[in-house]
Amino acid sequence: MEPEPVAPVETPVVAIRARPKAPSHCERAIDHVLVIMQPAIDSDARLRDRQQLLREAAVDGCLTTGWATEVLDCYDEVADMSAFGTCFAKLTDDQRNDFNQRMADTMKQPVP
Repeated sequence: MEPEPVAPVETPVVAIRARPKAPSHCERAIDHVLVIMQPAIDSDARLRDRQQLLREAAVDGCLTTGWATEVLDCYDEVADMSAFGTCFAKLTDDQRNDFNQRMADTMKQPVP
């Protein structure tokens, strides 16, 4: 006698909804700076056309060179562009040089 065929069992598909990744402290600080700078960016076509590239370069530099929490907190708290220099001075020489080079390189790129 042959065994009765067994119906295949279907494995239920479970959709796991990934939570959106929260922005890093670098991203939050750079985005805050960009909000403050927006009027200046809007008035300069070279900056306006490269805004996303400049953001990406700044965030990458922040993450790569490991900006200190003190620096990021400083940028989080600035209310206008006149305070940027205080925060920038808190970066190490290497971090400042890296940032300046990234911005210069980005400004040389063709407009996307």
